[in-house]
Amino acid sequence: MSWGSRPMGQQGQPYWPFSGRLFQIYRRHNLRRNGALFRRVLPAAATAFHNVDRETVAAQPCGTLNRVIQSSQDYTRAQEPTMSDPSRCRTIVLAFILLLSCNAMADMHFTANPAQPAGEKEQQLAAEITAFLADYEIAYNNQDYSTVKSMWHDDGNPIYMAEEVPFPLYGQDRIDNYFNPRPGKRILDGIDNKYSKVRAKFISPDIAVATYRLDYDFKLVGMPAMHGWDRVMAVFIKTDAGWKITAYTEAPMGPATMVRKMMKAVPAASDQEKAEREITLSTIKSLTADAVSPGFDEFLAVRKDLEPTH
Repeated sequence: MSWGSRPMGQQGQPYWPFSGRLFQIYRRHNLRRNGALFRRVLPAAATAFHNVDRETVAAQPCGTLNRVIQSSQDYTRAQEPTMSDPSRCRTIVLAFILLLSCNAMADMHFTANPAQPAGEKEQQLAAEITAFLADYEIAYNNQDYSTVKSMWHDDGNPIYMAEEVPFPLYGQDRIDNYFNPRPGKRILDGIDNKYSKVRAKFISPDIAVATYRLDYDFKLVGMPAMHGWDRVMAVFIKTDAGWKITAYTEAPMGPATMVRKMMKAVPAASDQEKAEREITLSTIKSLTADAVSPGFDEFLAVRKDLEPTH
């Protein structure tokens, strides 16, 4: 998940779409007395903060802070002309600390602990699933869907959750339709799937669940070629003929996180392209903020003093 931020809302009003965690930190720091001031300063600091690459934040926190202060000063001077520069700077620094903390919770918590190494049985299982996926990849990339479907368990009730389909596909008829949506009509000029980073564990002696990465390039008829990637989780059943898939789920990352990674992988070629990408990212953040469910403020208010238990 991530938060969106815009420096100004309708008719020049500050925009305030931050998460409940930020409000909890805000209360703990006893900022109620200066709440109105802080709410006017934080949007400007947040906008400057979100325009900084996350790796830069982690590697150069002091340099990032200077950029946030410089970017926020003009806005806060206009909002609070009577506020002294030292007070203004202290408020921006506190806003930066809160944003940095929330950034760590939202984007970087998964780096806190190294992956648990796989045991010997799991390594052998992962090798078997990797070999299965190598054959599956060849069949899929050749659009040999008859072979692809033969590598699924034949209980008649497979589950397939594709990222581009808004609902899970249950049953053989829907799987058949997914692989052949328009009988007799060519849909793809080509697709190149690559599977990697397989981890797996046994649920029972004959059932296993695996996670892996899918990188793909594809071209629809009449459309430009495109690239993407997914995290995948699949369930496998051991049969007399070897492993078979029985359930499959593609799990793309959140839109803002995915877009940031794509922007990092393919740097902007010009200032105009960089500006267009900033607009795209800002739009995604705004959409996720605007889509917050009605009543969520009340939900947070009831839990304002809630402390996680571990």
